[in-house]
Amino acid sequence: MRLARWVATAVALSLAVTACGNGSSNDSDGPVDLRVVVWSGNEAHLKILNDLAAAFVKANPDVASVKVESTPSGQNYRTVLTTQISGGDSPDVGWLGEGDAPDFIAAKGLVDLGPTVRGDASYNHGDLISSQLGVWAPGDKVYGIPFSTSPAGVFYNADMFARARLPTPDEMVKNGTWTWENLAAVAKKLHDTLGVGGFYIGPYQKFDDQWISLSHLWAGFDAAPWSADGTTCTFTDQKMVDAMTFLHKMITVDKGYPGPGVAADFAAGQAGMISTYISTAVQLKQASFKWGLVPQPTGPAGSSVVIGQSAFVAFAGSKHPEQAAKLVAFLTNEESSKQLIQYFPSIRRSLVTADALSAANPLLSKEQLQAVVVDGITNGKRSPVHTNMGEIAPEVRANLEPLWKPGADVAAVMKKTCDAITPLLAKTR
Repeated sequence: MRLARWVATAVALSLAVTACGNGSSNDSDGPVDLRVVVWSGNEAHLKILNDLAAAFVKANPDVASVKVESTPSGQNYRTVLTTQISGGDSPDVGWLGEGDAPDFIAAKGLVDLGPTVRGDASYNHGDLISSQLGVWAPGDKVYGIPFSTSPAGVFYNADMFARARLPTPDEMVKNGTWTWENLAAVAKKLHDTLGVGGFYIGPYQKFDDQWISLSHLWAGFDAAPWSADGTTCTFTDQKMVDAMTFLHKMITVDKGYPGPGVAADFAAGQAGMISTYISTAVQLKQASFKWGLVPQPTGPAGSSVVIGQSAFVAFAGSKHPEQAAKLVAFLTNEESSKQLIQYFPSIRRSLVTADALSAANPLLSKEQLQAVVVDGITNGKRSPVHTNMGEIAPEVRANLEPLWKPGADVAAVMKKTCDAITPLLAKTR
């Protein structure tokens, strides 16, 4: 049933885009109203976005207003977004995660921003790190400008480590013992000693919709869900079986990783460690405990740094595609990016420095930002994406469910997962 809903949503998106074409501008009717959709309900994020929206309106007489809308808590952003588009109520601009980018691009659902950002000398398109445009810039097109290119790091509760009399991740980094194996060991001890969640991968502690975030762990095993060209399922590769066996043990045997239904909110002091992005620091401003931040641990295959990426895009269903593209350019120019890097690392070369990030992130030290963000952007891998993610994602979620239970046959679960998605990997829009 869930797969059917994903397929229906994807089909609706394609039909909506076909009907709307590239939009129809109503410039002759006077200044236009634009709508921006985002998934964050964080007040600090929304204040920056609303301030930038007001500045854009002031600088552009052909725009009467820019309304920033946040997806209601608990609702699936992609579902809300595609429902609006298929219903003929497309937003003009929005956030889009890299996992959704291939589907939207293949469905011709995004405006090509290339002419806008390359044609404006003041935008300084050359300042963007071209290698980090990745999935957003196939060929000579530019369908999105990443506003957040954030390598994952591990936040830890220093007070918990002190109470459990364990070496902190910072200490393990210094003595060369910061590995996934040792992370699992201290996560187990935190649980056994203090009765808390030892470690989990964020930002959401979900084993279904957020399974792609397990790439934070896979990377250290040099594992991936499918081949680089996206045509072959690799869940059955020994590297992936090893990674999932490791995780299965953490959850069902060691209990160091909270299982489904177990409450463990790091910011609320319910967990010892979380693998997530630096935007989490704002949630810790008023934390009742001391905390630290270190890079991802190394695995059997070395580094496990994974980059999560999201971009501003202009939707092809917009009635005002020209103004929408201008708004994306404004939101990602150097001045706007200087404000956004308080929470979202930029791909502007001039801002990917410890000094620039430190000025915008007073809660984090230059050393932390250099080790986690700057070095991570330089050396990290981006999360796996696929052109048919809308159909693949729910199948993977459903087939991985047995893995979170004691006694699971990991290799068998991996085979069943590959059997389910192999036909979908060959399918493109």
